Amino acid sequence: MEDDEGEVLIKRYASRRLYNTLTSEYVTLQQVAEIVRNGQEVRIEDYRTGHDLTRQHLIQIIAEQESDGTDLLPIEVLFELIRSYSRKNAALYPQFLRSSLEAFHAYQDRFLEGMRPNTTPQQAFGRMWKQNIKLMDSLMGGWMDQGDATTPKPHDPPSEDSSASIESELDAIKQQMAALNERMNRLL
Repeated sequence: MEDDEGEVLIKRYASRRLYNTLTSEYVTLQQVAEIVRNGQEVRIEDYRTGHDLTRQHLIQIIAEQESDGTDLLPIEVLFELIRSYSRKNAALYPQFLRSSLEAFHAYQDRFLEGMRPNTTPQQAFGRMWKQNIKLMDSLMGGWMDQGDATTPKPHDPPSEDSSASIESELDAIKQQMAALNERMNRLL
């Protein structure tokens, strides 16, 4: 059974077996992961009580993927996620993470579109730089413009003919991120 929003409804029985109501068959967590990878939403609920168990099963899928050596989540991110549960601003994390992932996917799509056959790495990097500045500004809601004199400001993107090293540009981004992180810590 598929609900009105297009979710695949999966019932979990007391035996911990998962039953896909759309296909009328038992499924494994790996099969649930495949459903999600194919772009479908799932809702996993307890057969007897109707409680939503989706979150815990999705976290279990992620944990299994990570233990298989995928390592999508850096250890620092995992530490930060655990710490975020005890912070005063914990309610901001879900929206920030959702927005960040949406922005990342949009950014990735734009970057791939920018990699035309006759595009040089400098041209692609210049476009990426401009998009990154716009992305950071939109994610931070203009905070970067409200900084004090010690906060590094975004640079102009390197010109296509520029021989400026990518290393120095990455250092500038690191400085901006460190300053932004310091400002966010002061707000907390």
